[in-house]
Amino acid sequence: MNANLHRLTATAACAALIAVGACASAPRGRPIPTTRIDSGGGTLESVRRQLEGRWDLVSLQTFPKPGAKPVEVKAKALLTYDAYGNLTLKGRLDDQNYNDPAAAPFLDFSGRAVIDVPRSQLRMLDVAANVEVAKEALPAETSFDKVRKYSFEGDLLKLSTIDAQGNVTATAAWKKRGA
Repeated sequence: MNANLHRLTATAACAALIAVGACASAPRGRPIPTTRIDSGGGTLESVRRQLEGRWDLVSLQTFPKPGAKPVEVKAKALLTYDAYGNLTLKGRLDDQNYNDPAAAPFLDFSGRAVIDVPRSQLRMLDVAANVEVAKEALPAETSFDKVRKYSFEGDLLKLSTIDAQGNVTATAAWKKRGA
């Protein structure tokens, strides 16, 4: 009886395998809903590709008051943006006349940059400052949560920090390495 049960189970398993193997493949009956992926200039993907790489600081200006003349700040820095949206800034102030300790974290930090293409803006998330300065000690108009406007002008990337009133508080120009 045990042998008959074993033969019956084996026969049923073989029949099931033959039946499954004999099924013809067919296209999916319902289409999968998708949206068209934008391509070309002015899309998120094109901006990400433009940003991707290593950028050397060309100039840095701060604006002490709205409408005031900019103050040139001597500094050296390298900005790196990767294909996953990670932005790293490594740099140092070279200006003996500009001794604002709150400025140091803005030349040495990393985080994820979120791009808003229609507004030409970057916002930083998950910022890790490499300098031991509490975020609360930073001036409100230059904190990490502020918007940065970006623009590509020839071979330069321009980043401007914007305060809550829409005033530019700092502008940095960057040149891509190898460009």
